[in-house]
Amino acid sequence: MEYKMSVISTSSEGIEPVSNLLVICGVGGFEVCDSEDFKEFLQSRTPAYDYIDDELMRLCAQRSLVKFYTAVNSQGDDIIAQVESALLKLSETDKDNAFGTLELSVTVVDDSDWKDNWKQFYRPMEIGSRLIVAPAWEQVTTDKLLLKIDPGMAFGTGSHETTSLCLELLQKERLEGKRVLDVGCGSGILSQAAVLMGADSACGCDIDEAAVCAAKSNAVLNGLEYKTSYYKGDLLEFAVGKYEIVVANIVADIIMQLTRDIKKVLPYGGVFISSGIIDSRVQEVVSFICDSGFEITQIKERRGWAAIRAVLK
Repeated sequence: MEYKMSVISTSSEGIEPVSNLLVICGVGGFEVCDSEDFKEFLQSRTPAYDYIDDELMRLCAQRSLVKFYTAVNSQGDDIIAQVESALLKLSETDKDNAFGTLELSVTVVDDSDWKDNWKQFYRPMEIGSRLIVAPAWEQVTTDKLLLKIDPGMAFGTGSHETTSLCLELLQKERLEGKRVLDVGCGSGILSQAAVLMGADSACGCDIDEAAVCAAKSNAVLNGLEYKTSYYKGDLLEFAVGKYEIVVANIVADIIMQLTRDIKKVLPYGGVFISSGIIDSRVQEVVSFICDSGFEITQIKERRGWAAIRAVLK
């Protein structure tokens, strides 16, 4: 099957605003290639580090890129047009050119060229003290809780800091008998981990149909389909009643937009775990969450990303 691959040229500073506008435009998943990440890797190595591929060395001098994929149809074309318009507006606000060129290039690719290539890098991961997250196609023997995930085209393998931070915070919760709401569920990894660790049930929503399909498939894979449900749509479109725990691994701007709506589905004393927050914006998000009636009880940070645990007062 053919898809359109769209590549946005930006800078490290531009990655977050570009990611935000993609989410707003309905792009459910995207790939970030940040040249600064590789510079950090090189600086952290001793002179005795092993061979590094020439292509990776070139990345150090390249611009940062954000890639996303859309179907070759009118809906996909509409999304690309929305992104182009949003990039133009973002460029107009970027007076210092801090966000790079913000140029968008689109090419048609065959999914056989890319959709399965990443699998060679996805390996079982131990997250926290209780959980192993493993690819669906790997045979794993462990005495810990095992969650199998095939993300497909959705976000959420457990390898990204934002996901692992959320999972670590969830492990500290008393989940037994509680309902969990997963906003921007992606592959369903957070909601299914919560049920695996004792939650009574979980509901997830995502604006990306591919994410919803992946989450449902993973629920069946883990035998959790009777305790989980997934829907395409916004937060309050399908949320029914109250949820003792709400998780949202998205981006800072969307988290702040959602915070007041999340209060409508949380009881007093309910827990809101949010992530996808770059370190330079942690205090901004913390202030906003506190002003919305929450108390911050924990902030976990790793490699430039943060997750926040808050309780509704």
